[in-house]
Amino acid sequence: MSTRTSYGRVVMRVRPNYIDTRIEQLKEELDKPNKEYDKIWYHRLIQELQWASDMQKGTMTSTCYMETKA
Repeated sequence: MSTRTSYGRVVMRVRPNYIDTRIEQLKEELDKPNKEYDKIWYHRLIQELQWASDMQKGTMTSTCYMETKA
């Protein structure tokens, strides 16, 4: 993604990866006082987002627990 400045120069911008950003936000939420159920839910969301990130990057080291073998 690129943007032109008022001087006509082209500046390249790096768009943050939503999945990685969201994982970091959820990890921060784990440190705040929450109910135990919320912490379990955050861990599960982090796990699923990490799996999606690995699939996107092609660096998958394990399968998602929901995947079934035929």
